[in-house]
Amino acid sequence: MSKHSEITAHNKRPMKGLHFLAHANKQLRQSLRYKLLLLIVIPLLLTALGFSIMAAYWTSSYTDKQLYMKVSADLSVAQGTLDILQREQMNVLAQLANGYDFRTNLLRNYQRGIRGQLNDVRQSRQLDFLRFIPASQLLNSLEPSLLAHTESLLKGDSLSGLEVLSANELDLIQTGLAKRSRIPLIDTPYAAPTQRSIESRAIIMRSLYPVINDFDELVGVLDGGTLFNRNTQVVDMIRDLVYGPGSLPDEGIGTVTLFLDDTRISTNVPQLSPDQRDVSHQTNTITEADRAIGTRVSSAVKNHVLIKGNRWIDRAFVVNDWYISAYQPLIDLSGQRIGMIYTGFSEAPFTHIYYKTLLESVTVIGLIMLGSGLLVLHKGKQILAPLSRLNKAVNAVKQGNMQQRIGHLEGQDELTELAHEFDKMLDLLAQREQEIIKANDELEQKVDQRTTSLRRRTEALKDRIRLLKTTRKQLLDQEKLAVLGELTAGIAHEINNPAAVILGSVDLILDDLGEQAKPINAELDMIIE
Repeated sequence: MSKHSEITAHNKRPMKGLHFLAHANKQLRQSLRYKLLLLIVIPLLLTALGFSIMAAYWTSSYTDKQLYMKVSADLSVAQGTLDILQREQMNVLAQLANGYDFRTNLLRNYQRGIRGQLNDVRQSRQLDFLRFIPASQLLNSLEPSLLAHTESLLKGDSLSGLEVLSANELDLIQTGLAKRSRIPLIDTPYAAPTQRSIESRAIIMRSLYPVINDFDELVGVLDGGTLFNRNTQVVDMIRDLVYGPGSLPDEGIGTVTLFLDDTRISTNVPQLSPDQRDVSHQTNTITEADRAIGTRVSSAVKNHVLIKGNRWIDRAFVVNDWYISAYQPLIDLSGQRIGMIYTGFSEAPFTHIYYKTLLESVTVIGLIMLGSGLLVLHKGKQILAPLSRLNKAVNAVKQGNMQQRIGHLEGQDELTELAHEFDKMLDLLAQREQEIIKANDELEQKVDQRTTSLRRRTEALKDRIRLLKTTRKQLLDQEKLAVLGELTAGIAHEINNPAAVILGSVDLILDDLGEQAKPINAELDMIIE
């Protein structure tokens, strides 16, 4: 195809569109059926638009509100679960400290028995460390966190909560804890910039329980705790509790995370994006390699929760996808904010449900409007049939066909009655037209008769006028001859009279002749006129 042909074809498309619009506008202006359809469709369109806007607003606001209420409740459950775990851990230490075997071993200073009991309890309760610190070592401890609580412990107060420990202090508590706690940091979208590459600190859930002898003297302190770095048991337990089967849509992912500062140290948030995850990754059974441990929270959440100490209940970008999220600060035994706890679920399934519901609503409304339009066109055609036939009859009459009629119509509505009355009017007009034609024919006959009579009278009048003119001429000639004869006779008879007498007589005669000719001239003038 040449360039000129392409340009011509391209220019024809707008012309076709303009022609279609012009044709549609003409149909709309000329067709009562389309006007009726428009009057019905426009309110339906406005109603559908209003309903769609209300549905979108209601679905968005109400659904979002419900989702935020759910995730807030999930966060409360997660925090409550942590509190329960702390109390259970404290109860384990209390039972151990008040147990007969342990107190007996302490009384006998049987260190092997004490270590055996501590090891059994640690393994059965899945603690990362459990030790007994004699009272004499409290004041000389090299552990800063332990020294910070010495005063309370010497008073016999038990302590349970979260603490942040450095790598050195972890190794002082138990060899290997620092190595287990190391977490390489991973670049994360929307996270605040940082120069750190490794998180060597750790959060532990720690319980310190003073052991008092029968004389109310502090014998020592039971120190037990659970390491949260890379600990998947706690977050998975909370997730299974909060986001059990049926709590989320089929493709929904419920997640729980523990943060040290802004770093995820324990989480079940997938590290892969949704389009990279296979079916196995979309379930709750993900491996440690799939978890986003070492990723960091967005700067907006960090500023709102960690720095300002507020609760976050909103959507947030979590690692690689948007989640309905809830965050709140984690507080240590000293009352300081050390991190965050998070619960949330993926937003995509709910967005899909939202748009699916909206699309279904729009589809239903569209089908209703389509059915209404077709019904209006069908019924409108029946309703407006009298007007259509009336319009056809009017056009035929305008073209001179006075025999066109609308005919019989079913129904007894106003339009049917109007059509019947229009047929009656056409019949009346036809009757009047016949009467006019008949009267016109009679008038033409009378005109012809009058014209013939007038023509005859005119001819007779013309003949009379010619006769009168001839008669007048003859009378004048006869009068002149008579006058000349009488004049000649008078002259001959009165030859001897003087000339004056003769002339006077002539004048008298001529005047007399003039008086005698006046009636004749007047009659001729009247006839001529």
